Amino acid sequence: MAGPGAITATILLASRSEGDFTRLVILLAVIVIVLALCLVVFALAARIGKWLGVTANVVASRLLGVLLAALAVQFVVDGVRSDVGLILPSREPQELSQVQRRCLCRAAQLARLV
Repeated sequence: MAGPGAITATILLASRSEGDFTRLVILLAVIVIVLALCLVVFALAARIGKWLGVTANVVASRLLGVLLAALAVQFVVDGVRSDVGLILPSREPQELSQVQRRCLCRAAQLARLV
């Protein structure tokens, strides 16, 4: 709820308000609504878990794990691109260089591990 992304987004949105009181009040209202929704979900988490059942919880957990792994691979690829200057074009695989093919293969292998 209050991770670095949420804090940064709040600061950026508050700075974009340029002192407009109405925009700041709307931002605070949205924050309060999100906090209230999180409180409701946390309070009902046990009931929701029972309603979904064991199988749905396992499936949801695995799907979220795959999503997290995909995000991690994307972050690694973005970091390699920016640090090394390696640009992976949106072309067919036969048009990629040897280094680019190795990077894509390694990213696919990492995604399969999860």
